[in-house]
Amino acid sequence: MYPLAIMLGIAVYRNDNGIYKYVLPLSIIGMLISGYHTLLQKLPYLQRFEMCTSGVPCSKDYINWLGFITIPILAFIAFTIITISMVIVARSQKEETIRG
Repeated sequence: MYPLAIMLGIAVYRNDNGIYKYVLPLSIIGMLISGYHTLLQKLPYLQRFEMCTSGVPCSKDYINWLGFITIPILAFIAFTIITISMVIVARSQKEETIRG
C-alpha cells in the first residue's frame, strides 16, 4: 500500500495517465493478499492453516468496528478502489488513443 501512495502521488504531480501500467498489478496483488487475510480472520476453518504461528497471530482482530470492519477489510476496500480507478484510467487512455 505504501509504495502505491508514493507512485500515485508522483503520477498526480506529473499528470501521468500511464501510471495504471505499474499500479494495476500491485493493487490486484494487494487485493488478493488482503482478501486472503480477511478470510483468515473471518473463517475459523482457515485458521487451522495459519502461517503466523509464532508471535502475534494473523487471525487476531485488532480493530473490530461494527463487528465486521477490520484492518484487512479496510485494506481490501482501499485496494479495490485503487483497482477500479486504474481500470477507469486505462479505459479512458485506450479510448483517447482510438479517437486520437
